[in-house]
Amino acid sequence: MSKKIVAILGLLVCFIGFFIQFFESRESNLIPEFLKGTGLYFLIIGASFSYLYSLKRNQKKEK
Repeated sequence: MSKKIVAILGLLVCFIGFFIQFFESRESNLIPEFLKGTGLYFLIIGASFSYLYSLKRNQKKEK
């Protein structure tokens, strides 16, 4: 069950990165200065968490 939480958190981080990237491309003042330029990093980290969870889950199904 805790691995599903990790996967959901990974997707949440991915969505946060998407919104940061979206607002940054529109040159909006909604995001603070310290988050500018970090949207892609959030997307990569969130996607990797979710991908690693899916690999772990598939290994258990094969056994």
